[in-house]
Amino acid sequence: MRPWSLLMGALLFASCVNHTVDIEQYDRTCEVDEDCVLAGSGDACLCLDCEGAINADAYTLYAADVSAASEGCTVQADCAACEPRRAVCTDGTCTSELSNE
Repeated sequence: MRPWSLLMGALLFASCVNHTVDIEQYDRTCEVDEDCVLAGSGDACLCLDCEGAINADAYTLYAADVSAASEGCTVQADCAACEPRRAVCTDGTCTSELSNE
């Protein structure tokens, strides 16, 4: 096998890695605002949105998934700062809203 074919195979495999993170895949249930933490969805190689929230108990798994989704990124975007937001519990679901702070 030629070295360039190994390289092409590795590049093809890397391009098939899913870099998407979706907060809908994590627990978003809550009873009070303190049950929730901010989290974003999107392509981990680009910029995750700043408008989501998940249950705090799901954050460790979410952070690990974001880290795994970021592996193999060939481009790291220069993301703009997010507007200040806070995680809140709205009708039993973690959401976020603009913060006055």
